[in-house]
Amino acid sequence: MFENLKIRNRLGKAFRIIVTTCSIAAVLGVVMLIVTMTLYKNALNNYGFSQGDIGKMMIKFADTRSYLRASIGYQDENLVNSCVENYEKKKESCQQYTKEVKNTVSSSDEEKIYSSITEKLTEYYEICDAVLEKGKNTQDIDARHEAQQMAQDQVAPVYEEIYQDMVKLMDANTEHGDRLEKILTIVELITLIVIIAVIVLAIFVARRIGRVLAQNIVNPLDQLGARFDTFAKGDLSSEFPEMTSEDEISEMVVVAREMAKNLATVIQDVNHRMDLMAHNDYTGVSKIPEKYMGEFAAMNDAIHVMNMDMNET
Repeated sequence: MFENLKIRNRLGKAFRIIVTTCSIAAVLGVVMLIVTMTLYKNALNNYGFSQGDIGKMMIKFADTRSYLRASIGYQDENLVNSCVENYEKKKESCQQYTKEVKNTVSSSDEEKIYSSITEKLTEYYEICDAVLEKGKNTQDIDARHEAQQMAQDQVAPVYEEIYQDMVKLMDANTEHGDRLEKILTIVELITLIVIIAVIVLAIFVARRIGRVLAQNIVNPLDQLGARFDTFAKGDLSSEFPEMTSEDEISEMVVVAREMAKNLATVIQDVNHRMDLMAHNDYTGVSKIPEKYMGEFAAMNDAIHVMNMDMNET
């Protein structure tokens, strides 16, 4: 993965891998957060708020019966008129909340219960309006008695059926809400596990890449350092370590190997010329003058001048 890259490129690639891995964790976290927020929003709209609407519908529905009974039971005409007015208001409110509940019905069983409620409500309010019309006149005692009997025989049974359906609708809505709550809990748990897993993976990848990079850089440097140590002590013939990578360290090894070769060649040439001089032969010249570069050129010139001086003597 990194052998044929320069050290700078290795570090850059390793950084990109780690950042990418961490970014995956961040993206997963954001995506799962959006999903969870969407589910929570749907839960509030379809179950949290709807349960409140169902509860308000049930309260207004119960209020209509209370004001109907008061309208045909009280004797004071002003009080009866007030109850009749409140009955109409509560009926209108109940019908309004019933329409709002329809927007939050989200399952087939809820839809079935809701349809039953709306059908019965139409019949219920027709009976209630007839009872109210018959019994709101405080002067007509017989009609009021008849209205009270109608309320007992006709209104009460329908009221109980509708109220029980409303209770069923509330229970069904609550059940679905509880089910969604469990799903949300599972989603949150899965999200947490996935994010933790990706973070752990990112840490593992980072440590693994760091270890590999360290080995790829430190080990060759250690080998090269050991060879330079023997080189400094005069060992010019031992081989330099072979590098499998193509980075700056391998380039240093190539340069060091060439330097050792050139230095060994120069020393061999100098030894040969010194050996000739030791045997009173001052005619020796360098066979590799091109190797005497830099400060080595002065040494070559000095040996040459020495030979010339001895020849003149």
